[in-house]
Amino acid sequence: MNLSQFEIKKIIYSYEDTVVARVVPNSAEFDAATVIIKYQNTDYPSAELDSRWKNEFNILRAI
Repeated sequence: MNLSQFEIKKIIYSYEDTVVARVVPNSAEFDAATVIIKYQNTDYPSAELDSRWKNEFNILRAI
């Protein structure tokens, strides 16, 4: 994942191919002070990882 628009301030959680981090935007196009992002720490996610993320997205979207 390209995180060039953000500066990572703190890794909150990291396990296997998943990272949750507190970041601040590097550009003025983002007006948020800090945000929490979750990203896959792999260039080529497995089909299982991709499936889990899609399922999680669908569950959270339905809430």
